[in-house]
Amino acid sequence: MTFASVVQAVTVVNSSSTGQTLSTDTSYVLGAGTTVTTSVGDAIAVEGIAPVSFLNAGTVISSTDNSAAAIRLDVNGSVTNQATGQLLGNARGVFFNGGGSGNSLVNLGDISVRVSWAVSFEGTSGGTVDNFGTLNNGSAGALSGTAGGVQVITSGDVTINNHAGATIKTGVGDATYGWGVDIEQGTATINNDGAISAYRSGVESHSTSAQNINNRSTGTIESAAGAGVVIAAGSATINNDGMISGSGMGVQIGSSASANVANSATGTIRGTQGAGVQFSQNGTLVNQGLIESTSAPAVELTGSNNAITLGAGSRLNGGNDVAIHSGAAGNTITLTGAGTENGGFTSTDGNGFAGLTAAAGSNWTLNGPVAMGGTSVQALHVIGGLTLGGEVLNHDSGIAVDAGGILAVGAGGTSGSVTGNIVNNGVVRFNRSDSSTFGGVLSGAGALQQAGSGAVLLTGAGSSQGAVDVNAGTLGLNQAGAFNAGTYTTASGAVTTIAANASLAVGAAFTQAQGSTLTVAIGGVEPIITAATANVLGALNVSGFGASAPNRASALTGTQFNIIRTTGGITGNFTSVQFGGTGAPVDYLTRSRPAPM
Repeated sequence: MTFASVVQAVTVVNSSSTGQTLSTDTSYVLGAGTTVTTSVGDAIAVEGIAPVSFLNAGTVISSTDNSAAAIRLDVNGSVTNQATGQLLGNARGVFFNGGGSGNSLVNLGDISVRVSWAVSFEGTSGGTVDNFGTLNNGSAGALSGTAGGVQVITSGDVTINNHAGATIKTGVGDATYGWGVDIEQGTATINNDGAISAYRSGVESHSTSAQNINNRSTGTIESAAGAGVVIAAGSATINNDGMISGSGMGVQIGSSASANVANSATGTIRGTQGAGVQFSQNGTLVNQGLIESTSAPAVELTGSNNAITLGAGSRLNGGNDVAIHSGAAGNTITLTGAGTENGGFTSTDGNGFAGLTAAAGSNWTLNGPVAMGGTSVQALHVIGGLTLGGEVLNHDSGIAVDAGGILAVGAGGTSGSVTGNIVNNGVVRFNRSDSSTFGGVLSGAGALQQAGSGAVLLTGAGSSQGAVDVNAGTLGLNQAGAFNAGTYTTASGAVTTIAANASLAVGAAFTQAQGSTLTVAIGGVEPIITAATANVLGALNVSGFGASAPNRASALTGTQFNIIRTTGGITGNFTSVQFGGTGAPVDYLTRSRPAPM
């Protein structure tokens, strides 16, 4: 064992070809140009007095013994590896084994390992790593395929700060090992502004404790043959402002784990062969950035009770145009801010989303299919604004539109549909350019609007709305029985049709504007329209009328049929009336037909 003189209570470690055991001081320095190597065991073992500090500016290389470290601390202490410092261990580069929470490592040079871990916290050792340089750059010697970055296997807490420009790397090619950061026991907080570049997982935790991973805007966590981040047990909070990617999945949360993941506007999470993000159960995801996968859903929910929130800026690019896939019951989606999602929200049979909520102040367009599940009457809950450009399938669940909420079915094209009953206290707006059918029951005090240039046929019996406004295209009342409305207005250029055996009951005003059209089919319901008041202009078309139309009121004979009846009077005159395609100028609303034979 070779030491220089003690100067100001600092022991200077000289070059040596044998391992050094340090135990007589609290501060040690190995200067630039100094080399300590050994063929047996650890290169430097620090024992004795705690807390201890070790500053290295030279080269330290351990033996190839299975457990050998470049520097092993058996007491609580700190290691500073300066820019010229090069450490190479066999099983560990720097090994914190002395217990206590005050251990620290500051690295500005390179710390590498041939086989296992460049840095390891074990036993009861906790502390902090500040990496400004490289882990596993191999500056003092070659690595094997199993070399990993930082291992946490302790009952203590460890904070790993990988600063901007710093790198944590691993060996390449091993089928099992090569993790950037491995947490087997204890709690780790990872603050990454640099690069964690691993062959297997960038970060992987098997600890039952809670982990914290903060990948900042300049940070990258990547895996060449696995997932960027794996939480196999316990729980984790993952905040991503940078890039997390894997050749498998981007972020993988195992069946025995849960996690809260936040991907900010600057964040990207990418999977290649697997999902961008995969949850098992009880996870949360808030996304305002990009989550994508080449061949799998952007977000895969293999378990239940996961809550996904998509905010402004959210982009989900999944394989086969699947944005989120649910493989179990109880999963929910919340939409906040404004955005457009073109991918589908799909599921396996019977595992549709238990809830899809457009939050207050939101304005979203969904152009892909949406599979809803569960039995809630408000599984699809619109508090803000939601436009459906795709198909929403509600199997046993329903839809609620709150006051102030707007549900638009279609965006002016030929797509957009929804199934299920709707409790509407806001606005439900149909907006398609082709013909479509809605078979659910409408209830509530809200407004129903027909806005598209096409036709929508309502077939659900027992519907009721506070107001109906046919502003464009055609609204067809094809239900059995009465459709109830507080007010009903057909605008110029728009059409209302009422099928045989259907009727319209209006609590207040029924209005047909100039240039509008009312088409009714005479069946078994009389009168077809009831209202408190009616103002009728535009055109009236009547089908199902068996006799020739009389040309004046005094010519009415036989059985009469009432089309419109009010309690407060009718104003205006239809500008044209057609019976089965034959026009007749009239100024009355009661028509005769022959008495039955």
